[in-house]
Amino acid sequence: MFRRSFFTALCLIGLTLAGKAGNADFLDRKIRVIGLRGQPMLEAVTQLRRAGVPVCFEEVEIDHITDRTVDPRSGDVRIRKTTFSISMKDANVREILNALVRSDSEYVWQADSRDQLIEILPGKIASSGVVLKSVLDWQVSFEQGLTGKRLDIIKDIEDQIGMKQHNVYLMWRGPWDFYNPVVTLQAQSGSARSVLNQLVSFEPKLCWTLAGFKGGRILSCVPCGTTWGAPPPTDRGSHPPE
Repeated sequence: MFRRSFFTALCLIGLTLAGKAGNADFLDRKIRVIGLRGQPMLEAVTQLRRAGVPVCFEEVEIDHITDRTVDPRSGDVRIRKTTFSISMKDANVREILNALVRSDSEYVWQADSRDQLIEILPGKIASSGVVLKSVLDWQVSFEQGLTGKRLDIIKDIEDQIGMKQHNVYLMWRGPWDFYNPVVTLQAQSGSARSVLNQLVSFEPKLCWTLAGFKGGRILSCVPCGTTWGAPPPTDRGSHPPE
């Protein structure tokens, strides 16, 4: 009981976002239905994005040895992931997020009020507070702001913010030209994750997903409201220029 009360208190303190309508709290927005049957957290993220909720997601690191299983009947190789079932109707975003991280205790959630998005990240609840285990928390610094096309900036700063050195590799999903407006990245010092949050927050809004095996994580920036990994709505301009 104490653990749940403590968790709820942490999620409610200061975790507010501006909603789409007026000044309504984004986390109070009602979602008609969300349902999982023996599925991993990524499916819940996909459903929230389809409902228009801007969720960025970092999947718990998968070990390419210990997390591989072989089906004894078919011989197929499968990846071990925590799965769960949940069914909620007319619940608000906050209630859904709380239920999701209760169902899979390897994750926590938080709201980024500056960039108006939600993050579901590896972590745990400890007596000292929320402990994040994000691999995107290495520190970066930009003494001057950057102005240019958004996806070009992401592509250009891939080396500048040390993504490859941290075994994180960018893969784009979606129509390149449409989601590539001119933006200005503010001068800042912070985590690589905070830089990504700022870049995806510009309209039209994107969401990032970090998934894959330890030592070779794949970072995808996808249009919010679409299935992660789904084909782009059009092939025209869907790939970054060489």
